[in-house]
Amino acid sequence: MSWDLVAIVDTADIINEPVITFEGERPYVATGNLSDCLDNNLELVTFKNRPSRANLTAKPGDILIARMQGTTKVLEISDSENNLIFSTGFIVLRAGNNLHSRYLYHYLGSETFQNQKDRLCTGATQKAVNNSHFKNLQIPLPPLPIQQRIADILDKADALRRKDHELLKKYDELAEAIFVDMFGDPVKNEKGWELINFNDILDKIEGGWSPVCYDRPAQNHEWGVLKLGAITKCVYDDSEQKALPKNIFPREFLEIKKGDLLFSRKNTYDLVAACALVKDTRAKLMFSDLMFRLILKKDSIITQEYLQKLLTFKSKRASIQRLAGGSSGSMPNISKEKLKSIAIEVPPLSLQKKFTSKLIVIDNLIKTQKNAQINSTSLFQSLLYQAFNGGLII
Repeated sequence: MSWDLVAIVDTADIINEPVITFEGERPYVATGNLSDCLDNNLELVTFKNRPSRANLTAKPGDILIARMQGTTKVLEISDSENNLIFSTGFIVLRAGNNLHSRYLYHYLGSETFQNQKDRLCTGATQKAVNNSHFKNLQIPLPPLPIQQRIADILDKADALRRKDHELLKKYDELAEAIFVDMFGDPVKNEKGWELINFNDILDKIEGGWSPVCYDRPAQNHEWGVLKLGAITKCVYDDSEQKALPKNIFPREFLEIKKGDLLFSRKNTYDLVAACALVKDTRAKLMFSDLMFRLILKKDSIITQEYLQKLLTFKSKRASIQRLAGGSSGSMPNISKEKLKSIAIEVPPLSLQKKFTSKLIVIDNLIKTQKNAQINSTSLFQSLLYQAFNGGLII
């Protein structure tokens, strides 16, 4: 069944409540770190040092949608989140009396809404929707009791999807807990492991290449170049890439191979020095010049699995991030020479291999859980589409 379409602004208000002076620190939510908000891993800012775009506040029950084209990042403010500061890259909405807030939340996260919003995005560089154009966006509006039932169904499907996501996070935490149990905090080095210069175990550090690519992923028969998002979370994701134009020849010596260790040399201060081990990959992908490929010497006294976990351990990574430098207004960069100079903690090789065997068990559990997550996400997306295109039987 289809429902009447009404302008979103006729049933919800656009809220523009600026930040006022506050004491101490508050968590800041930028459009690019919304996932960190859901993981309670946000940047803390003071009133004086907050970014210029950190100038929105919201109340419990308000819903935020990112203005940027190609994203449906949505956040509903709960009672525990009403002290957050938000980027002006969000539009803040407050549902009216004839609109259920969770119904609005799910609609704003749907592909139906994204397609509608993206058509109205403007801008020379980063396209986004402004308040004026947002007023042209519409929402299907069934009676409130039906909105409630739709929201309840989508909430349950979303909860299943989030549960699968949380379990994957637990496996990541388990790997870190095993690392700490076996090796301790690498910066404190309580277990007194031998320290060697990184350069002593490296065969070489390779730089990548960043040609101008198509603004779309490469198909299986095409060559592509990795985006930083492929390793930002310290887990390799070969879907984060762009297609190489047909008139540009690939540099095949930069092709990603299973077993590669990729390191982000350039990014924002909180994201630089990410490191991911390639456990599997599609063919015909190259790494960009924002990354290094770390190649260990043959018969190295360090395993790749241990090294990746070492470099991404929170305290160790923070010490590496402090090496990043750059001119004002540019992204921080870690040079090859500075990276080569860091100290590496070296436990016995037998202990490292034992750690690797434990990771293999965890990786198998993660693969199983990822399949469950794919299924629950597919179910949620299917219900989301049906709910706002007249296919959900209520």
